[in-house]
Amino acid sequence: MLQALEAGVQKAIDTADELESCMQQQARVLREEYFLEAEIAADMVNILVMVIRGVEITIQPEPSEIKSPLEESFERGLSYYNNGDFNNAIVLFTEAIRLDPYYAWAYARRGDAYRKINQYDAAIKDFDTAIRLDQNYAFAYASRGSAYWEISQYGTAFKDLDMAIRLDPNYAFAYASRGEAYRMKGHNDTAIKDLDTAIRLDPNYAFAYACRGAAYRMKGRNDTAIVDFNAAIRLNPGYAFAYGSRGQAYDQLGREDLAIRDLEKAVSLDPDLKWAQRALKRIAKKK
Repeated sequence: MLQALEAGVQKAIDTADELESCMQQQARVLREEYFLEAEIAADMVNILVMVIRGVEITIQPEPSEIKSPLEESFERGLSYYNNGDFNNAIVLFTEAIRLDPYYAWAYARRGDAYRKINQYDAAIKDFDTAIRLDQNYAFAYASRGSAYWEISQYGTAFKDLDMAIRLDPNYAFAYASRGEAYRMKGHNDTAIKDLDTAIRLDPNYAFAYACRGAAYRMKGRNDTAIVDFNAAIRLNPGYAFAYGSRGQAYDQLGREDLAIRDLEKAVSLDPDLKWAQRALKRIAKKK
């Protein structure tokens, strides 16, 4: 089809025939022989004429492909957030909020970026706003629950995590966060139940494996714990907590060389991991 169309248009151009008449004729061929709609046929002929003449063609994107400044700011913020650049993420989410002060997602994501850099008061303030704008926003409840946990407001934290799960019973992050909260309170069996659910919902969730491993270690099931720590490290090779926790499990099994290797790796990844530093010193005294 295109070869015949090109030949007809090229002949009209080369012989200086009436180009408009030729274009109409070729468009009619496309309509009658190839059953194209009139508008599509005319567009094809116009484009072919420009191609033959060497005219540069710029195809405008469909309206749905054009991002608004709000979408651009939010998506760039998510990109920074996912790459661990929380300060720049906050800048972009703030811009999104300036463009739309009622954008619950931007408040919630900025709040979680604040949480990641330990600015818990600012985080909770943003989560409050997100929930006021969208009372069914499970992510905002789960993240606010995690922030409350970090500042030792445990009762409020559990209420938020419970609400997140009620709003979204398939929310792995909420189950994992609540499971870790139970673990930190010493309720290891309840923690493992929540973490099992999180892993079932998201089999590639390194945090859930590491937390479940820590719960198993607290129950004295070090071999099972190591299996979970291995999974967490496989999914996230830079996971300092998983290395340090596996080192502690190896130490409890009497495998001191492996324990030292893992604890040193944990400290190299996160020099602020004080408990791993203390474990290293303790093992060194034993040797």
